[in-house]
Amino acid sequence: MRYQPFTQPIYFAIAGAEVARFDTGGRLLVGTTSSDGSISNTVAVVGGNLITNRGTVSVGNAATVTMFSTTSGLANYLVSAAVNVGDATNYACAALVLTDGTSTQVVQLRNGANGTSITASGQAIRFTNGAIGTQTVYWSVARMGYS
Repeated sequence: MRYQPFTQPIYFAIAGAEVARFDTGGRLLVGTTSSDGSISNTVAVVGGNLITNRGTVSVGNAATVTMFSTTSGLANYLVSAAVNVGDATNYACAALVLTDGTSTQVVQLRNGANGTSITASGQAIRFTNGAIGTQTVYWSVARMGYS
């Protein structure tokens, strides 16, 4: 940790690489040095009952694949998933997933084109590929937990 009062932010480094800082405005920045609100920061954040994560998974044509599994306990998940097939069609999906650790309910916020959607099977949160060929699914999730 390095601190230079009044002129520099406080920052934290691991093996010489900066991982977090308090900027001169008092904002905590994790995985970035800018407080401009850019969505390009891809570092997972854990704070209190909020946890973020992201990943990729391959899904076959007209198939369903698990993106991640929910954890035990009462929680809500905001999930987004998309594929990019190189055309102008929007295959992005979003859903709110509600779970008590044993049962799961998916509230669709937006289904993508050609039958793409976010579904659940038990605690597994899944992406369904309607019929757009084998694709890479890019997904992200924010978990808001209560226990």
